[in-house]
Amino acid sequence: MGKTEMTDHAESNIGGRTASPPGGIDSHQIRLEVTVYNELRGQLASLKELSAEKKFDYEDSAGNKAARSHVYLLRRSKAAVEVIRKDSKAASIAYGKRVDAEAGDITTEIQTMIEVHTGPLQAIELRETERKARHEMRIAALRESAEQARTMWMELPLETMQDFLSASEDGKINPDAWEEYADEAQQARDETVAALRDAIDKRETYDGEQAELARLRAEADAREAQDAIERQQREEDARAEEAAQRAREDERRHADAEALADRAKWERELQAERDRSEREKAEAETAKAEAEARAANAEREGREQAERNATQAARKADQQRQEREADREHRATINRHARAALVTGGLSEHDAETAITLIAQQLVPNVRVNY
Repeated sequence: MGKTEMTDHAESNIGGRTASPPGGIDSHQIRLEVTVYNELRGQLASLKELSAEKKFDYEDSAGNKAARSHVYLLRRSKAAVEVIRKDSKAASIAYGKRVDAEAGDITTEIQTMIEVHTGPLQAIELRETERKARHEMRIAALRESAEQARTMWMELPLETMQDFLSASEDGKINPDAWEEYADEAQQARDETVAALRDAIDKRETYDGEQAELARLRAEADAREAQDAIERQQREEDARAEEAAQRAREDERRHADAEALADRAKWERELQAERDRSEREKAEAETAKAEAEARAANAEREGREQAERNATQAARKADQQRQEREADREHRATINRHARAALVTGGLSEHDAETAITLIAQQLVPNVRVNY
């Protein structure tokens, strides 16, 4: 069985440069070499030369036998390699386990030395992380305030924005307190102040516009109410004027009537005979025309009434006919059911029909069909 040798090198080449860490353990200083196959490698060269020189006639019996002998020699060499591999690997595995155990012990001792220093280092890192987080959260709050002012200026109360602007303008950025975040905090504060001023300007403009709209609406409502009052007054005045005009027309007609009556009386008295004849003729013609008109109206109304009566009578007759048909159908249905029950009870069709007919005609005392 061969052996595995481990040699140390003083330096190792890392990334194209020579590194030699002071006081530490460098993995690049350790190199493993495999020597168990050195003897076989010397024999391998001889086997290659021998195999290159051998020429076999595989079809010839002697040549075939010689080829098989050469193959057997090579297989024995291959088997020797496998034996050395298994023996060397078993030793290597045992050695590897010892290497792992010692590495674990060394790593544990080194980790103990590391933990002596990592505790304070991690505490410093945690304090630094928390310090940065506090500054970043405060800056984020400032920027969130600016964003709210830009996007929610209609929802936020004007007094709230004004108070926050006053507080933001009064608050100064202390470089000692903000440390390396002083410039970023100053920028965030300036953005917040600018956004608040812009939001307040927008809100004041909007509120002013809304107040102006409310004033205009109030004025429009007032004008509409006044217009309604004036319109109502004009309508009342118009109705009063119409009533007065009707009264004047009534008086004029009454005066005209009296004047006409007086003139007619004077004319009748002046030309009694002549006018009497003409008047009687005119009255007769008027009476005839009125009588004819009344007769025509009466005839038309009579025809219309007759048509209405006829329509109503026809509608009533049709309704009564439908009711009679429905009643007959209903009675026939009841009679069929009753007749069927009598037949089921043992009567013949003829006797059942006769019994139903007598009962329907109320010829059977104390027996009725409930329709």
